[in-house]
Amino acid sequence: MMLRKKRTTLFLSKWTYAIFRPTNQRYFNNIPLSTLAINQSFTKTVSTLSVSDRILRIGRRSGLFNQMLLLLLFLVLLPPSSQLLAPLHLRSPRPRISLKLFSNAPKKTLIIGDGDLSYSASLPYPVTASVYESKITHQSTYLNSLINSQKIIDTGGSVLYGIDCTNPLNLCTQYDLIQFNFPHIPGKSNTKYNRELLSNFFNNCLPLLSPSGGISITLNKSQSGYESPNSIEWRGSWQLGLNTGEIVLTNAERFEVKYDLSSYRGKDVKFNVQDPIIYTFKKGGSVPSGYKLLSYFELHILNDSTLPSLPLISGYDLEIELFEVLEDIKTYVYTCTIIQNSAPLNHAKANEIRSKIEDHTLRSGYSLRSNKSGRPPSHPIPEILYNLEKKPSPLSELLKSYPSSSLNLDLWGLLHSGVTPYSGVLKSLRMLKVLRYKLNVISNSSKRLGETRKHLTSLGFDINLFENIITSGEVTFQYLLTLQPKKFFILGSGASDDLTFVTDSGHTVVYNIKDCDCILARGTFKIYTNPVQSKTTTLEYESIVKDLLNEAIGKEMLICNPDVYRPDPAIVNQSELDIMPGMIKRWYESILTSNGLYSEDLIYSIGKPHPLVFEEINKKDDSVYKLMFGDSLQTDILGSNRMKGWKSVWVTDNGIHRGATNFDSEIEKEDVKPDYIIQTFSI
Repeated sequence: MMLRKKRTTLFLSKWTYAIFRPTNQRYFNNIPLSTLAINQSFTKTVSTLSVSDRILRIGRRSGLFNQMLLLLLFLVLLPPSSQLLAPLHLRSPRPRISLKLFSNAPKKTLIIGDGDLSYSASLPYPVTASVYESKITHQSTYLNSLINSQKIIDTGGSVLYGIDCTNPLNLCTQYDLIQFNFPHIPGKSNTKYNRELLSNFFNNCLPLLSPSGGISITLNKSQSGYESPNSIEWRGSWQLGLNTGEIVLTNAERFEVKYDLSSYRGKDVKFNVQDPIIYTFKKGGSVPSGYKLLSYFELHILNDSTLPSLPLISGYDLEIELFEVLEDIKTYVYTCTIIQNSAPLNHAKANEIRSKIEDHTLRSGYSLRSNKSGRPPSHPIPEILYNLEKKPSPLSELLKSYPSSSLNLDLWGLLHSGVTPYSGVLKSLRMLKVLRYKLNVISNSSKRLGETRKHLTSLGFDINLFENIITSGEVTFQYLLTLQPKKFFILGSGASDDLTFVTDSGHTVVYNIKDCDCILARGTFKIYTNPVQSKTTTLEYESIVKDLLNEAIGKEMLICNPDVYRPDPAIVNQSELDIMPGMIKRWYESILTSNGLYSEDLIYSIGKPHPLVFEEINKKDDSVYKLMFGDSLQTDILGSNRMKGWKSVWVTDNGIHRGATNFDSEIEKEDVKPDYIIQTFSI
C-alpha cells in the first residue's frame, strides 16, 4: 500500500530534538514505534553528537525516503546505551510533577468511574484514574478518551481500565483519597440498585485507604438523603450515610463542576446536575451538625419513676426523655435516642446499642415491661428530620402559615448571648435551611460586615446559612461614603477600627469635640479625646459624655447602634443592664431640649427601628412574606411594624426582656405590639 507524503519536521540542536506529528494520524501510526519513541534520555544523548550545533530541517517537499535516511543516520550515531530501540515498558519514565506545587492535593488519589476521564484530566496534579470499561470499549465509546488519558499521563498520573468497584479491587496501592463523582448503575436508574452500588463501593475501597485517608462521593443534592425535607423523601433517597463501613461523614460542601460531564448511563452523552454536593467520609472523624443520623426506641420501665442512667458508648450520643406515663399499669415510657457522633450508624448497629441500653437498665435494678423489650429500634434517619417530625414547637407551628418565607433575625439576644449560641439555635438554623426558608440577619451591631462574619464563625455559626447579613455598622459606613468630607468626634466601641471607620470613608477624626462637624456614637467604651479615655463605670462614663455634649450643643450626631441596653444574659433587671449608643442619643436629645435647640435634623440614627436597614433587605429579598424575629420591642418589633408587608415575632426568653412574666404589661409599657409571641427561637 502506498503511503501519502506528509510533512514531518525534525529539529536537532544542542539541547532539543523533537518530531512534529504528521497531520494524517493513519500515516503516523504506520511509522514504527522504535523510530518515534525519542524520549528525554535521547535528547541528552543527541547533545553529544558532532552535528549538535546544526539544525537539520526536512521541509515541505521532502520525501519519505529522505526522512528515513536522516533517521537512520541518527540511529547509527547513537551510543549503545540509548534507549531509543528499547521496548516501551523499559524506557525512562515520564518525569512526574512534584506534589509540592499542589500543597492541597492528596498525595495519592484514585478516581473511580470517571466517565470519559474528563474530571481526572482537569486536575492539575497526578491521579490514578479508573473507568469501568475495557480500554478498547472505552476508546470506541468516548470521543475524548485518548485526549483525556494523555492529559492524565502528562501530569504524571495513570489510567486503569476495567475497574468494577462493586467487586474486590486487586490494587496494591493505598490511597489518601478515593473519589467517585455522580455514581450510578448503567441503564435505567433504580434507587435500590444505586444503594447497593454505594454499599459495595465502600466495602471494596476501604481496604485501599491509607490510615488517614478518606472517601469522597459527589451526588446531586436531592439524592443523598441528607438534605431531604421529610422522611418520605428520605426513604426514597440513596441514604448515603447508612452503608459506609467503618468511616463516617466529616464534611459536605458544594461541588463546582469545571469539566465536561459525560457518561450518561454508560454512553458518551452529557448529563445535567442539580446543586451537586461532595461528601467526604473518614475514619474517626466527627460528623458535622445537621448531618448526624439518629435511631430511637421506647424503654418501658415498671413501677419506678426515677430517670434511668444510660451507658457510655464511644462514638454515639445517647439521650433519654419521658414520653408518657401509663397509670393503669404503672409504666413509665421513655424515648431513647441514639445519635451518631464519630462512629457509623445503621439499623444493625442501632439494634446492638439498644440491647446494651436495656441490659444496662436491668443491671441498674430496674424492671422492664417484657412485651416491649427486645424490639428493634427505628431505622436511622437524619437527626434533623427526627426533630422536625416530633411534636411541633411554637416556632414550627407559626411557620406553617408562612411557607418559603424570609426569616429576618436579630443576633445578640435572639441567636446568641454575646459569648455562645442559645440552646437549639444552631440546629434550628440548619433545619430551617433544609425547609427552604431564607435566613437574613439584621443586627444593630456597629461592626462592619467582615468583622461580624468572623465573630459569628468564632461562636460556631455557619455563615453560609444566611442569605444576607445586614449590620448597622456596615450600613453606616456605606452612608459615610456618600457624604462630603466632615470632621468627626468619636464615642467608640473600643474596636481596633474605631478610627479607620471614619478615615477609610473619607473623613477626618478630631479629638476636641468643639472642632467637629458631627459626633459619631459607635459604642460606649472609648472616648476619643486627647488622651483617649476608657469607660470604668457607667456613672462616670455618663458624667464625662454629658459634659462633652454640653460643649457641643448644636452639633450633628450620627448613631450607628440605636440599642439602648446591652442584653446581658447574667442580668435579669433591665435597669441594671449596661448602656449602648442609643442611650447617648437620649442624653443628647435631653440636653438639646432643655436648651430649646432640639431638632430631628441634628440626630440621625442608622439601625433598627429606623427604616434604612429594613430597606436593604427589601432590595435583596423578594420573598412574599417577611418575618422579623427579635428580643427588643423598641428596635426589632417596632421597626418591623413600620414596614409594609412585614410581620413581627417577639422572642421573650432571652435578651433585654429576659425574666419578664407579664408580657401584656411589657407591651403596654413600651407601647409596641408584636404580631406574634414565642418563647424561644428553636424548632
